[in-house]
Amino acid sequence: MTQKEAQEVVVENMKKWQKIENGAIAICSSVLEKTDHPILRFVMETIIRDSQNHYNLQGMIVSSMTEKPMTIQPEDVMAVWDEIEKHNAMEKETVKLAQESLAALKDSKHLAAQKYLLEYLLIDEAKHDKMLENLEMIKNGLYPGN
Repeated sequence: MTQKEAQEVVVENMKKWQKIENGAIAICSSVLEKTDHPILRFVMETIIRDSQNHYNLQGMIVSSMTEKPMTIQPEDVMAVWDEIEKHNAMEKETVKLAQESLAALKDSKHLAAQKYLLEYLLIDEAKHDKMLENLEMIKNGLYPGN
């Protein structure tokens, strides 16, 4: 597959995916209209925000392949790298706190909702940690040997 063909596949898939994200937003919005339960509302509101973010990211991918190429320069990364490293350390600490909290509730039979919310937090914080690790791989690609 040529690079042009690969880009065409990605652009087509991103546009299809954006339609799916819009559908997810509609369904979650419908659920919100039918419930006042705080956990159900939290889950639906979170999915809506995530779907909106996904939609925007998919648009960014399409734009980078059809309008303006996306590049990252060494100075882009280095200008903010100290703060990124500080934030990454904080993310690692939040992952540890979530793991400790879940371990403390391991044998609790009556705190399923709290466990559910802590699992969500752990997954989300671990995702942030992974995003920052992957950003470091980009930085190291810009600066071989780092």
